[in-house]
Amino acid sequence: MHAEIHGHGTPVLFLHGAGVAGWIWRDAAARVRAAHDAVQTIAVDLPGFGRSAQARYPGADTTVAELSELIRERGPAVVVGFSLGSQLALRLASLAPDLVRGLVWISGETRPTPFPWATGVGAGAAAALGRVPALASRQAAQAGIPEPLRPEYLSDLRTMRVDSIRRSVDENQRFRAPVTVDRFRGPAVALAGSLERRIVRESADRLPELIPGARVEVVAGARHHIPYRFPERVATSALRVLEAAR
Repeated sequence: MHAEIHGHGTPVLFLHGAGVAGWIWRDAAARVRAAHDAVQTIAVDLPGFGRSAQARYPGADTTVAELSELIRERGPAVVVGFSLGSQLALRLASLAPDLVRGLVWISGETRPTPFPWATGVGAGAAAALGRVPALASRQAAQAGIPEPLRPEYLSDLRTMRVDSIRRSVDENQRFRAPVTVDRFRGPAVALAGSLERRIVRESADRLPELIPGARVEVVAGARHHIPYRFPERVATSALRVLEAAR
């Protein structure tokens, strides 16, 4: 699993969603390092995506096991996850709470989406069509990818494994919050955009039921693009969790 690592100190692990890669965190991670001189930011490309595209996405269990080893080498981390990444983060915190200092949970879901199989099939088809340049550019615009990041997004679309996007999205849509998540006792913040789907906003509101003391913040005007359209909100939340976890 490829990881872009910068700095020295308390690790802050960034987990992207399906269809993108670690580059979505570049601005947010830089803001965290600029504000805190004793952190190490780690932005991974999950298997099947970005610079890990040669590998097939193996499923959450295997992925979380790999992430656990990555953190174990460096000490407990603040974990920042978006969409699929937020659900991997929640699973990691429930299975290995000793490895997770705190959570920033962005645009995730805590219960299955109706008809998840249809979403997975649709995502696979969109990934395949994304290899057509004109359609890829349209997808980038619809996803709200900023212009400076579009070359990486378009490059990833050309190399992304369709089976990986289909499996990761299907798994994402079928996700249920782990019953053992109450093992995690660290600080947590949930972010959701005011214009996101209802299930995402309701899932954010539910996080304090799963993790007592978790804060919920609504990002006004945001859709499913908080990491790269509102990096300052991500960085602020990560720094607050870092401070609370001391």
